[in-house]
Amino acid sequence: MVRVSSLEKVYETAERDAVRALAGIDFQVEEGEFYVLLGPSGCGKSTTLWCIAGFEEPTGGMIQIGDPLPGYRGKHQDGHLERLQAYRSAGWSR
Repeated sequence: MVRVSSLEKVYETAERDAVRALAGIDFQVEEGEFYVLLGPSGCGKSTTLWCIAGFEEPTGGMIQIGDPLPGYRGKHQDGHLERLQAYRSAGWSR
């Protein structure tokens, strides 16, 4: 299972204002399901996948891969990203 909740990604730039690439992305894919991200160029499809894969660090939200880990209590009170992975499902951690 892959669950993405309130995913956000903001790129800070020196030349201009910050660029919000993702805002409030929510979806869940159960084991055995096939899920497709569709949209026009520049809408955040690749950024979403890069965040799930761990190649990009999201600015906010939650990415959960596999079943919740024992003792999981949800998002940190200060609003920082909490990324969860069940090692048996994903095979990697960040």
